Amino acid sequence: MTKPQIIWNKTIQALAERNESVEVVLVSQGDEHRLPSAPDADVQPCRMRVLSSEPNGEMILQRSNASEPAAEMNRGAIVEVLLSDNGQRWRAVSEVLEGFYYKLNAQQRIRAVRLSPPHDIQSAQRRAFFRADMLGADLDMVLLEPVESTPSDATGAEREEIDLRLKARLVNISGGGLGVNVPVRREIVTLIRENRQYRCRINLPEIDESIDVRVQLIHLRRPTPQVLYLGLEFRFDDSAQRKRTEDLIVRFTTWMQRRQIRRARRA
Repeated sequence: MTKPQIIWNKTIQALAERNESVEVVLVSQGDEHRLPSAPDADVQPCRMRVLSSEPNGEMILQRSNASEPAAEMNRGAIVEVLLSDNGQRWRAVSEVLEGFYYKLNAQQRIRAVRLSPPHDIQSAQRRAFFRADMLGADLDMVLLEPVESTPSDATGAEREEIDLRLKARLVNISGGGLGVNVPVRREIVTLIRENRQYRCRINLPEIDESIDVRVQLIHLRRPTPQVLYLGLEFRFDDSAQRKRTEDLIVRFTTWMQRRQIRRARRA
């Protein structure tokens, strides 16, 4: 058992004993991977009380009210779970195994969901690391290549369509990931319906090198009928890749902030 797994198990057990909650984000609804349909739809986290932490690693959470996003969690849905304890934040991915009525005591049963043992456990401490709002910064090229392997029976034309090159508008960027606005197009919608992990290459303005890193799609919303917002979290292969990426982001954000200051002075 790895150190993150040990920490996660101890923390989730402590939260259950103290009758406390975790944050849950609905990543996909089973096999549907549906997109938000309303212009102002968003993927928002909700708090769910930890009812039990099972010896096999499964988690039982109190099902949220019908008005909350997680109320749509059905069997097979993929969720991101974020927990916090003593100033430490951790995140992991899990799958909804079932919805059922949990016996709280001899007289009361409450609606609950059973989640699979978590995987991809990572510290969430760095999410806001030197986060910078960059609304209006245009990116000439963002390449998204699904990490999942292409089916063996796919044709050559289908394989060529797997990689998606697009122009995007950078909304925010940090040492933990970035958020971009992209146009609503059929090929984009198809790609993000079928995939959540990508190899991402980004050409940043005024930076000679490109960021090349695996990312996980963790936030998806539709601010306008014509625009999709993608929240992408970096998944580094090693510490060297993390350092290189952070160095590039620092150089880029420094350049952007200097440009914004010059513009403000001229205004």
